[in-house]
Amino acid sequence: MIVHFTSVHQFNDTRIYYRECKALASAGHKISLIVPDTPPIPDKSINVVSINYKAKNRLARMLMTTFKIYKECLRWNAEVYHFHDPELIPIGLLLKLKGVKVIYDVHEDVPKDILDKMWIPQKLRYIISKVFEKFEDFAAKRFDYIVTVTSSIKERFERIGCRVAVVNNYPILEELFNQSASWEGKENAVCYVGSIRDIRGIYECIDAISKTDTKFYLAGTYAVSNLRDCLMKKTGWQQVIELGQIDRNQIAKVMMGENGRRAVEQKYNWEKEQYQLLDLYRELI
Repeated sequence: MIVHFTSVHQFNDTRIYYRECKALASAGHKISLIVPDTPPIPDKSINVVSINYKAKNRLARMLMTTFKIYKECLRWNAEVYHFHDPELIPIGLLLKLKGVKVIYDVHEDVPKDILDKMWIPQKLRYIISKVFEKFEDFAAKRFDYIVTVTSSIKERFERIGCRVAVVNNYPILEELFNQSASWEGKENAVCYVGSIRDIRGIYECIDAISKTDTKFYLAGTYAVSNLRDCLMKKTGWQQVIELGQIDRNQIAKVMMGENGRRAVEQKYNWEKEQYQLLDLYRELI
């Protein structure tokens, strides 16, 4: 039994549910996914477990949601627990005290990310970043594996002696390509998909697009409420086409160019990348 758990992400998070949990289930593992406040999910391959608690604010999520998730984790008596949010590090440490195997999935370089958190007073960000980095390093060395999304994050954890694997968020081939699409009809356009935030280079994207005659499709939600107003002041904004939050089928329709398709088919796809995840599980189980 493998248990994945998250206090921040929705059950259908692309990395957690569609990539990692689906890959592990397809490989024959029994998977449970513990998530906050989710309706019943009719998925026979993955047991989605909701803790039926909706936090009213960030503090309630960090305290009450994580506590309820910990209680739910204890019910499953799993071989491996795999968590996806830095606020769950204390839960990971408590599970280690019980002698089970724990994987910390690092989606972001959190110490650097803290420096751009608008809800943290600017004067406190550097101190909080350094304190968290020390705590994260302390905890990471006690977990059985660290999974990262980039090589640069991997290098940081390797320097302190952790077992680390990079599992990239590459696209899923069967979802991405619209077989009926006409390549001759493809327009000259670029697409940004995901959480819209400055740390992911959205300002640079808008600046770059202004130097071209290319359309810029923008799909996702704004991480900060006033970010859209700031972006609208950019010269390149007139080339932006906002799509909002769209589903996975719609994403496939707006992507991708012929060169990008070839690169994804040959190398940068989840069907190949999933073996990085499966291999590390073979080491642990």
